[in-house]
Amino acid sequence: GLRELAPTLREHLITEPSAALIRALGALRDHESLPLLLCLATERRDLLPVVLEALGYLGGDAAREVLRTALQAGGIEARIAYRALAACHQPEDLPLFRAAVGDPDWYIRLAVAQVLALSTAPGDVVLLARLVADPMPAVSKKALALLEVGGQERR
Repeated sequence: GLRELAPTLREHLITEPSAALIRALGALRDHESLPLLLCLATERRDLLPVVLEALGYLGGDAAREVLRTALQAGGIEARIAYRALAACHQPEDLPLFRAAVGDPDWYIRLAVAQVLALSTAPGDVVLLARLVADPMPAVSKKALALLEVGGQERR
């Protein structure tokens, strides 16, 4: 029954945008809010991190384009954008994740591991195995767990 709240939340988002409303619309996967969120991504820099998160829940070409643009901005936006894009990535996004295997930010490498684990390309398994030796324990443990699960699925 929570989906019934989406139209009301969208109305409030137009008049009084807030992080809580944006998170709610993302969690509800309200695709009708996508145009509003895309507008907020350009007009409200203060809400950009939470908008990026919500776009990851919604996915689609327009959302992924905003997320790919945010990747190039660096900083906190890139961290959030990688995580959000990982949630809604498509095969054409794989080169971005492959290129980020050696990113200095461990949080980005963690998102990379999740995407590479879902790929069926043999080279991506090699990259995921490389992340098992990552100096950040969170990344190496996640990569190892994903590699083990993937190995069981390939058997």
